[in-house]
Amino acid sequence: MRLEEEGLVDVFPQHATVVSRIECGWRNRRISCGRAGARDRADAGARRKQGAGADLDRMISHQQQLAKAGDFEAFMVADNDFHAQLYAAADKRDIWALVRSRSGHIDRLRRLHLPSPGKAQGIVRHHRLIVKAIARASPTRRRSICARISPAR
Repeated sequence: MRLEEEGLVDVFPQHATVVSRIECGWRNRRISCGRAGARDRADAGARRKQGAGADLDRMISHQQQLAKAGDFEAFMVADNDFHAQLYAAADKRDIWALVRSRSGHIDRLRRLHLPSPGKAQGIVRHHRLIVKAIARASPTRRRSICARISPAR
């Protein structure tokens, strides 16, 4: 029932339950939520505690290690933890919960694409850009930079 609620399976009563087709529309919705959240996360950068930047850097280093090792399931968990931390810093945990509750299709796509050469490294590179933009830019510039950095997977 939960898989049906998330749109991951189609149930035909008294007949069959089948895996649903991957809907690319979910990816666009997640990007939209992510971009809107990026502006708030950028502003939160100015408010975050001193040690938060080091925590994000450690998270990115861990992601890099997982990417090199080819452990893509663990990479996805670490990637979600990174974004959860950013949403928490922006005091937008409720938005992150909404994004995660509707991420079934995007997670399926990520499982298919992460093993592609350079995909995980590209995500790590984007994460570094986000952290640098938050740390170095003025609040106005942070919003501009982070709005252009796509959190797409």
